[in-house]
Amino acid sequence: MRPRPAKRLIEPDFWTCPHGVRQRPEPSLTYGPEVAEVCAAAGYEPDAQQELGLDMIFAIRPDGSPATFEFCVICSRQNLKTGLFLQTVIGWLYVLDVPEIVWSAHEMSTTRAAQRDLANLLRAAPSLQKRMLAQKNEGIYDANGEERIELANGQTIWFKARTRDGGRGLGKPKLVLDEAFALKKSMMGAVIPILLAQHEPQVLYGSSPGKADSEQLRDLRERGRKHLSPTMTYLEWGGKPLPPCEDEKCQHPKTGLEQGAPCVLNRIEIIVERNPATATGRMPIENLANVRQAMPTDEWRRECMGEWEEPASAGATSIFPNWSDGIGEPIELPETPAAIGIAVSVSRAWASIAAGSPVEVLEDPDDPESEPVERSYVAPVDRREGVGWLVAEVKRIQDATDCVVVMDSKGPGKSLIKDFEEADVALELIDVDEVAEATARFSDKVRETRLLHPEAAELDEAVEGAVWRYYNDRPLVGRRQSGGEVDMLEAAILADYGAGKYGAITLG
Repeated sequence: MRPRPAKRLIEPDFWTCPHGVRQRPEPSLTYGPEVAEVCAAAGYEPDAQQELGLDMIFAIRPDGSPATFEFCVICSRQNLKTGLFLQTVIGWLYVLDVPEIVWSAHEMSTTRAAQRDLANLLRAAPSLQKRMLAQKNEGIYDANGEERIELANGQTIWFKARTRDGGRGLGKPKLVLDEAFALKKSMMGAVIPILLAQHEPQVLYGSSPGKADSEQLRDLRERGRKHLSPTMTYLEWGGKPLPPCEDEKCQHPKTGLEQGAPCVLNRIEIIVERNPATATGRMPIENLANVRQAMPTDEWRRECMGEWEEPASAGATSIFPNWSDGIGEPIELPETPAAIGIAVSVSRAWASIAAGSPVEVLEDPDDPESEPVERSYVAPVDRREGVGWLVAEVKRIQDATDCVVVMDSKGPGKSLIKDFEEADVALELIDVDEVAEATARFSDKVRETRLLHPEAAELDEAVEGAVWRYYNDRPLVGRRQSGGEVDMLEAAILADYGAGKYGAITLG
């Protein structure tokens, strides 16, 4: 028989609890070891990280009441959260005899999966199965809205989906809130006060690192990391800034995982720290290597590297830190643009037109002998509310200037393509691959100060609030992720691309 690896605790990066920081409760003041024994006897032995979580959840005060009211665990996907919560439920049912429990996830599919996992555990272990109902369904109910498991003595665990049920039915003594990245403040405002009337209430939160809109999880992070809530236990693996890649311009290539890899996203020693299940043999590093290849880079960073997705409004650095270095005017402003780009905001509340042209500037304006050098120039043309004005204005501009008109063929303005065609506007439609190429070229020009632009509020504000999203590891402007509307920036990127690729074309 292959020997099991010895248990080795990979400590959380952040660990606070009612009895201190990085401190386990006294053995006499936690039911954690007893719960771990019950789970092990049932064939579901906790690993070292789960044992730590059980010690915290089942810690008690000298009067026997729970020391922890809120318990939050944040870790990369498929490492320990769901297993820990299943072990906790077994402890509540079989060690503490809790009468009612609610397990809630954001989506019903996740909730039903948890019900199936718990049912299978109870059925498979004689020590647990003997308390199930002696009837055909064994007390397992899966009718829509009535999903639950009842034991013979009346103990019940309910399974609820927050997208379907909201906060209804969550007022029980013990509450598991899985997929906590999707929690909303309004739901918490409805649920938490209900716990005031419960006997020895506890609420458990489990999540991978938060998304940009995970406001409630971000509140938990703030309180947990700083040890602000006296009855809260907070365990987080990951969450600290990743070390830099060897190359500051690293594009995070998927070249395979290795010790000391040049790209931090491929560095095994960092990946192991942020995926503690690798220490148990339950998550082979080979599996993570396969997932790295298949998963988009931004999702890999959050789901497997423990990196939070921060909102653009939270002090995020501009995607173009040196944007203001490009403010200026060419030797001579173009009489007509080589190309215009058009973009519609994701809400369709705004539409923008930007112009792009190749221009010349003096390499050193203070040197009278300085030679002209080529640069790209972009500028806002028009931005108005709605989209009803856009076709007519683009038609007017193209008729007057013979400029190229560039548009994202799959963007929010896609529905207008037929209107443009009927108005006899000659469009250059580009797909997402070309949009990614256009974005990369624009970004390079900004970074290398080869892009010139005026000081214009419509464009500057779009740049300030913009964040990246990724398509096959290539950056695109994140329409939904950004801190504001970014249609003018998208229009400028398309205009610059059109000026470079199609600028020599004469349409007339």
